[in-house]
Amino acid sequence: MTEDLKKTTISAKRLNEEIAERKKMEVNLQQATEEWERTFNAISDLVFIQDKDFIITKVNKAFVDVLKMKPEDIIGKKCYQIFHHRDTPWSGCLFKKTQESKAVHTEEVDDFITGIPLSVTISPVFDESGNVIASVHIARDISECKQAERIKDEFISTVSHELRTPLSIIKEGVSLVLDQIPGKINKEQDDILKTAKENINRLAKIINGLLDISKIEAKKVELEKKEVEISVLLSKISSIFKNSAREREINLEVKSFQEDVKLYIDEDKIIQVFTNLIDNALKFTEKGKVEIAIYDIGKDVECSVSDTGRGISKEDLPKLFDKFQQFGRTPGPGAKGTGLGLSISKGIVEIHGGRVWVESKLGKGTKFIFTLPKIAVK
Repeated sequence: MTEDLKKTTISAKRLNEEIAERKKMEVNLQQATEEWERTFNAISDLVFIQDKDFIITKVNKAFVDVLKMKPEDIIGKKCYQIFHHRDTPWSGCLFKKTQESKAVHTEEVDDFITGIPLSVTISPVFDESGNVIASVHIARDISECKQAERIKDEFISTVSHELRTPLSIIKEGVSLVLDQIPGKINKEQDDILKTAKENINRLAKIINGLLDISKIEAKKVELEKKEVEISVLLSKISSIFKNSAREREINLEVKSFQEDVKLYIDEDKIIQVFTNLIDNALKFTEKGKVEIAIYDIGKDVECSVSDTGRGISKEDLPKLFDKFQQFGRTPGPGAKGTGLGLSISKGIVEIHGGRVWVESKLGKGTKFIFTLPKIAVK
């Protein structure tokens, strides 16, 4: 065999090997693609992918089944055309929020197309420069969770109502004995009964809190609104806590504007908000001051309660308004909370059309701020 023939044979062999390797890679790629497609379509959640221009590029089987449409009727269309029958993105567009924040965004929505409550998570896809070029949308049916939540809330509400009457009878009975109406009692009996009454009062507070939070969550709170001059209300609230602050050797300061600003609010419920916040501030402040302030900020009045207490850690701040959350609680005797006050306060502010947030640092104190809309000038 000549040298040229040998080279030709080797080259042909290498070419055949490269062709075989390429075919093998193509088969492997095809298999991987098919496997990814099967996995993608096996996901029970509703999943679709869209590019930065809102155009849907991929949908899974669960998604098209719920929408009762074919993939070809969806892919290539803009998401707001499919979901909202609009030519432009809607004002509450979740993808726009993800584009702005460049972070994963999760939100609960009542989907008007499917008629079911969904938990929608949008994850951004980035290019090498960190720009959002697409997003993955995953929607999960939370109907069962919502139903379980409703059953739980109804149970809590029912039990709380049923506990109120016997608890009132027990409290009245203990009070009668403490007042020595049935006969005299000794000091040891008096101490035991006072402890019992304190715990009855605490249990009553828990029951009332459960009823309040269940009504707020069920959106069954009835507001008795009227025009209230906020600076007068603040003066009334501060007078309630003057003695308590003095006993704790804490300065109670009030800052208010002089203008006659009226709010259309449920006075008792806003007093409840201030009471919860001031009570917490006094409870967790060992020395220094508690300041109550209101500011006119245009369309709203900004109210705040700040203290020089122990503060709240950065890790605990996101959970602060959740139910039954208690931070900075110490074992032993002393005032104990129910873990419902802040959640109730947040709910009351929000049904008034305001918002509430907190600023705090460990060892530097805490400031709770909430807004209330002003009455429009006629």
